[in-house]
Amino acid sequence: MNVNADVQARINRYLVDVSTYLGSRTPEERRELLSDLESHIHEALSRRGHEPTLADLEAVLAEMASPESYAAAPGGAAVMAAPGGPQSRLGLAKWALGIAIAGCILPLVLLMPPLFAVMQIIALALGIASWRHGLGKAAAITAGGLLVAGAIGFAIFCIFFIEWN
Repeated sequence: MNVNADVQARINRYLVDVSTYLGSRTPEERRELLSDLESHIHEALSRRGHEPTLADLEAVLAEMASPESYAAAPGGAAVMAAPGGPQSRLGLAKWALGIAIAGCILPLVLLMPPLFAVMQIIALALGIASWRHGLGKAAAITAGGLLVAGAIGFAIFCIFFIEWN
């Protein structure tokens, strides 16, 4: 795939940054890893269906592990994914949104209203933990809104129940 000079320069800068963290790896391991990373970047850019821009590249790099994550851990093993990096935030965000949605359905099916609040609190916590990802924000706001709506609904139910008794 052909990319413009600015995009290729940014790819090269990412690869140089990664190579600074490869530590005691053999030259062959370094070459292979850097080649695999560059291939992965080019494949991800080619899936976009147009000549990639710097913005496209930054989006691809945001989904990849940070260069620091390739540093050798104690004992010589390589850390391949940055804890708390974009991928783990996306995973938390997906869980948060899934739990928020399930928290609306499961309590009705199981006839367990308190489960609604528990699941929304869990979804809110996961959404806050993944706040830096857009989906995390959506999950936190959704879960928070559902908690408020549930509290208001419960209060209205209690008022009518007390009035009728």
